[in-house]
Amino acid sequence: MSRPEYSALANSVARSERLRRGFANALLALVSVTVTVAALEIGFRLANFDFEFKARAFHNLPIFYRQPTVPFEPGLFRRPGPDQWRGQVLNTMSRYKAWQRRLGADDTYKDEAPVTITYDSIGFRNPPDLRDWDIVVAGDSFTELGHLPYADLFTTHLGELLHKRVKNLGVSFTGTITQTAYLKEFGKSPSTKEAVVVFFDGNDVGDIIAEQRSIQQQLTTNAWDAIAQRNLDLLPRQTSFLTAAYRLLTESLVARETPGRIDLVNAYFVWGGSETPLTIEFPRSVPPNLSELPASYTEAVAEAIKGWGVAARALGLRPWLVYMPCKRRVLEGYLRWKNPAPAVPLPSGLPEWVREVATEAGIGFIDVTPALRAETAAGRLTYNTVMDSHLNRHGSATVGRALADALAPAMPAQ
Repeated sequence: MSRPEYSALANSVARSERLRRGFANALLALVSVTVTVAALEIGFRLANFDFEFKARAFHNLPIFYRQPTVPFEPGLFRRPGPDQWRGQVLNTMSRYKAWQRRLGADDTYKDEAPVTITYDSIGFRNPPDLRDWDIVVAGDSFTELGHLPYADLFTTHLGELLHKRVKNLGVSFTGTITQTAYLKEFGKSPSTKEAVVVFFDGNDVGDIIAEQRSIQQQLTTNAWDAIAQRNLDLLPRQTSFLTAAYRLLTESLVARETPGRIDLVNAYFVWGGSETPLTIEFPRSVPPNLSELPASYTEAVAEAIKGWGVAARALGLRPWLVYMPCKRRVLEGYLRWKNPAPAVPLPSGLPEWVREVATEAGIGFIDVTPALRAETAAGRLTYNTVMDSHLNRHGSATVGRALADALAPAMPAQ
């Protein structure tokens, strides 16, 4: 064999050997990666590790925005307690909404002062040593106001103005049926004389219907309604390493394709030549038209309101109902809408009808709308601006004064 032929053969053999070794190394690496991934998949599944960190997400979210999770009566829930959360409530929720939409967060609340929000042993916003009280106030998120310090709650202002002790039974995601159950179980003390329920016209009709259905479901199936959906700790865990890696990759690609910041502004508060950006939520913060409600709905709401009066009197208490207007009702006439303007006009009929039902049931009726509208006319906002539609610190103080003015004539002076 000639030397060139020998060299060519040697080079061919060397290339074949390199290819074989390269293939063997690649195969070994593939097997190694496969074994490693399989081991990780099996290990994380056996450890029940949650790649979605549901428990962490649940506890990072302000308590104010969590559904109550403790079964209380058939189909009804309360918050766990004692509990505490510290941080920027509105800014945290704004960033959470931005994360949901894979956008940058709105910076309206970036300078929000951190607050410490505490709950008593049964999940309500009261001092831990409150053993006796003169007035009890039940309601939903507008009574809980979990973004405000305790000193700024309208129930706290009410107590200070009347020199009375007030117990707050406000919990987000509840309606009049749940609040009446709270009254029966937690509302009476030796000194209690007045029982106040706050009816929010933005969503209390829907909440009452949902409570009816929840109670019926529990009674017929003996299963707590959507308990897993109420508590992220109880949701099935995402334990797959492969699924987590796939979601991380796809979500990263989606984030790159959707640049920009979250835009929650859809209206402006116009007063004195200036405009303040706002969020007016639809349809949650817009009450229904009374004329469009099915008869079954109005019957359920009327029954719930009357039930409050019956429960209060059975405890020896005088019943009251406070009508809490939605953000749009208070700001109507001072709004400039972003295009396109909402096609839904401000609904009517519900406040007057609720007043009529409460009065016929012997329940004192207090409408805080005029007090809040007066602040609007003076150029003072009483609601949070962007993203959230609850009372701000000034709005809470305004409601406290309105309630004190309404209740004072009926209460003995101290």
